[in-house]
Amino acid sequence: ARYLGIDPVNDNDLLWLAEEALAAPLPAEWTEHFDSNDRVFYYNATSHVSSWTHPLETVYRDTYKTIVSFRGTKTPQAEK
Repeated sequence: ARYLGIDPVNDNDLLWLAEEALAAPLPAEWTEHFDSNDRVFYYNATSHVSSWTHPLETVYRDTYKTIVSFRGTKTPQAEK
């Protein structure tokens, strides 16, 4: 959750977003690979671009930011 910017304590109602991001399938043009140190990276065969981050990570991060922005402010603990 933290890699998306989600605070698991204050935003525990949004942990579903992190779970969905972790399970998100790769877009069709992307494939998952491992380097010689067993680190995961992603490769786009169409654009010939590789990335250390899942291609949809920014989508989930932006979704989180949008939800928090829409809320305006964090929900006070007493209201949770």
